[in-house]
Amino acid sequence: MKREHLVLLVAILVAAASLFATFAYGSQEELLQIQKALKEKGDPWVAAMNPKSELPKDVRRRLCGTLRPDESQIGPLRAKSFYPLNGLPDHFDWRDNGGNWVTPIRDQGNCGSCWDFAATAAVESGTIIKHNRAGYDYDLSEQHILSCANAGSCNGGYHYKALNYYISNGSPDEDCFPYEADDSLPCSETCSDWQSRAQKINDWDWVTYSSADVETIKAAVYQYPVCTTMDVYTDFFYYNSGIYEYAWGSYQGGHAVLIVGWDDDEQYWIAKNSWDTTWGEDGFFRIKWGEVEFGYYSILVDPSDDLAYIEMDYLVAEPQGSDILIMWQTGAELDNAGFLVYRWAEGATSYELISGLIEPKGTPTSGDSYSFLDSDVSPGVWYSYWVVDIDTKGTWTAHGPAKARVGFDQRPAPGPARLPSASATPASFR
Repeated sequence: MKREHLVLLVAILVAAASLFATFAYGSQEELLQIQKALKEKGDPWVAAMNPKSELPKDVRRRLCGTLRPDESQIGPLRAKSFYPLNGLPDHFDWRDNGGNWVTPIRDQGNCGSCWDFAATAAVESGTIIKHNRAGYDYDLSEQHILSCANAGSCNGGYHYKALNYYISNGSPDEDCFPYEADDSLPCSETCSDWQSRAQKINDWDWVTYSSADVETIKAAVYQYPVCTTMDVYTDFFYYNSGIYEYAWGSYQGGHAVLIVGWDDDEQYWIAKNSWDTTWGEDGFFRIKWGEVEFGYYSILVDPSDDLAYIEMDYLVAEPQGSDILIMWQTGAELDNAGFLVYRWAEGATSYELISGLIEPKGTPTSGDSYSFLDSDVSPGVWYSYWVVDIDTKGTWTAHGPAKARVGFDQRPAPGPARLPSASATPASFR
């Protein structure tokens, strides 16, 4: 090949690679266009490359997965007389309101499940506010909502349909069905005892429809963080800090986020996103009032009067001479009135309550370790144990089974027994 032909080929390949990068991926060229537009507007916010802006453009666009509600399914707005429209502070932030009431930033991955994450974030924050658990990472399963709620997919969905599912069924803790950003996972992969671990809400209400009345939204946010929708344009993927307003780029899709506060002086909302902490202001952002239809289709949740579960780090049963020692460790205890220990003996037809009430020692942010010694066991018999935690309202959840036997026979442990039913709990705890 002649030298001039080789040079021309290399130039063509470089140009093609540059063109591909520009159109297929987020790019420095896009960033320069955004920075130029921001400079013309007085630099209201800072744009920078980040893992979301660097995604292939077709993948990046899927991050915007909130679909506009079906107008025929929209119910009435909550009456404005409900909201305390007077006496609101000039600046408000649920992250700093006598404690932090906003659960940590999550990452929806390369899946258009923002509708799921915004709804779940509203339930998490609303629940810890209602039950006075500041600082607690109440981590509910977005994957359960994605796989079970019939509210959407990785190609988009509806935050209000996710919240309908929270009313009827609720979602268990993250450990019950960890998030995989995969809408093909069947609902049956949720842990078997998920219903006893599910957090529900009482109800939810529309705050706004196809407009964003600032005072009404503020009054709603003052009660609990509000999930809402917005339009996303190319420049939003590059947001790094400051008060966002549209500067450059084409429409990418609808998005759902959580409003956690506001500022009157600079006229902005404070919002929680679900694009990890590497995007924006450690995962949060501020946005100027009236921008990109932010605040449309806002929803306020009414959290449940009940808390769903105690985090159980482990539960084991081990032989100790002629006895069996049951040990467990809690990761957190939200609303704990104490524990009971149940036993099922191999061949038995019913469960036995073998302990009195074991007093709680943990806190909402730090659990504790517990033990109970079962001295009434027979050699060679397998025993299954459940630890039941009871909240202050008498609601209870069974954890287990943990299995053990004393003796030296080599028979394998029997198959799993069913969890004890609520009817097995003493009436004083129901």
